[in-house]
Amino acid sequence: YVVYCKDCNLHKKLLNVKIMELVHVLQCFIVSTVNALQTPMINASM
Repeated sequence: YVVYCKDCNLHKKLLNVKIMELVHVLQCFIVSTVNALQTPMINASM
């Protein structure tokens, strides 16, 4: 039972790390997409 709990905690930590990595990748992707969309608009307005 103790080992199971340890595994559970370890699993949760790993899961949290994976989720944080995914969120980070998504944020980077969104930022780069927004930048890519904004650049033509700025060029067009100039």
